[in-house]
This record gives sequence, structure tokens and C-alpha cells, in this order.
Amino acid sequence: MHTQRQLFGFCQWLSISGQLQFVRKVSRDSAVRIFFSIYFIIWFYFSSWALVLTKPLAILSDLVTDAHTNIQVDFTELDPIVGVSQQMRRAGIAADLVTIDCLRSGKRIIIVLQDHQPELLHYQFSFRDQDPTANFEQMPLADVSVKTLYHWMSSYFLSTQ
Repeated sequence: MHTQRQLFGFCQWLSISGQLQFVRKVSRDSAVRIFFSIYFIIWFYFSSWALVLTKPLAILSDLVTDAHTNIQVDFTELDPIVGVSQQMRRAGIAADLVTIDCLRSGKRIIIVLQDHQPELLHYQFSFRDQDPTANFEQMPLADVSVKTLYHWMSSYFLSTQ
């Protein structure tokens, strides 16, 4: 993660190298706005906001997208919400998280892809308002299909338990 000092130094280098020489010809307020606009662009570029999809995550994302689309067509009352998070990486855990939530039932499907086991998918059927337990089921990522995810969503979100 780049610090503000590094980014400020980078912007100063840009100015010195002639890339921002036009700043001298505009008012101080405009120069400040321009500087902070460039600062934000550089910060955004170097920040960890950008979601970098690993190969297993890209595969799973495609499958979940297709299953989600099919669920929305067949069960308009469900309307699940899919989330992809790399917050675990920011906490030092080499894993990606996919959640599929159903607001109507309050249920959640949690899927974890760990870097040290990229061929395995860890999943748990949970609830949105409860912390997940430590007991995750496993299955090979190669065995996961649109049909599998569709079945998980339809059967779990529509069940009364």
C-alpha cells in the first residue's frame, strides 16, 4: 500500500518532469483541485479497491452469474444478492469469499476459495444475521456447475427451515 507521502512525492515528480506545468498558469484553488484529482486517480490506481479475480474465482463468478440469472427467471420472488469479497486477503488470509443472500428468507450461502487449495470449494448454508460456524463442507471446484448452484439457491432459499 502506498502512503500519502509516496503519492505526494510521485505527484511532485510529475510536476517537476513537466507533466503538470500547466498548474502554474491557473489559480491556486484550481491547482489544488487538479492536484487532489490527480492524487485520487493515483491513489485509486495503487489502492486495493480493484478486485483482482484469481482463476478459481473467475470460474466461480461465471457459474454463479449464470445460476443467479436462471433463478431470477424461474423464481422472481427470490431475487438473491451475490457478493464477491476479498476482505479476507486484506486481513492476511489468502482466500476469496462469495456470498449469495436471500433477503426474503434471511438465508445466506457462503463460498470460500482458498489459495492453498485452489481445486476445492468450501461452502456453508448459513443465515445473514448469524456468524458462520467453523464447519464448512468441501467439494472439488471442477464438480460445481450452474445446475449445482441453482439447486443450492432454489432448495435452500425456498425451504422453510
